[in-house]
Amino acid sequence: DRPAMRAAYVWADGAALPSYTEAFGLVAQEALLAGRPVVASRVGGLEELLADLPGAQLAPPGDAAALAEALAQVASDRGGWRARAEASAQMLLASRTPEAALDALDRAYAIALAHAARGRGRGAASAVEPAGRGRR
Repeated sequence: DRPAMRAAYVWADGAALPSYTEAFGLVAQEALLAGRPVVASRVGGLEELLADLPGAQLAPPGDAAALAEALAQVASDRGGWRARAEASAQMLLASRTPEAALDALDRAYAIALAHAARGRGRGAASAVEPAGRGRR
């Protein structure tokens, strides 16, 4: 449950995610939202989520030396990294709103329709249009 997970992060200095593949990065997001820095592999959803956040360090996947170096940097300045993680939490809260998710879904849907139109001809795909939600 969420309260138990959040309480667990209180005891952590940060989160290390030495993944080879990662679709989304939920653990990384939870850690940052709890104000804990993240050191992770530069793969998939982790890279997408963490690339521009000041509270995260990314290392090449499978590079133990780079991961160890990033962990050492975080450990050497815990207060500074905690502040960067808290700033990252604010950035996540501002960008991961339901409205932002719906906008991303709209963009993905439009891309899928464009690909379908190119693959099957305009007639098949043009009959399906994204439903406007009247929020613009």
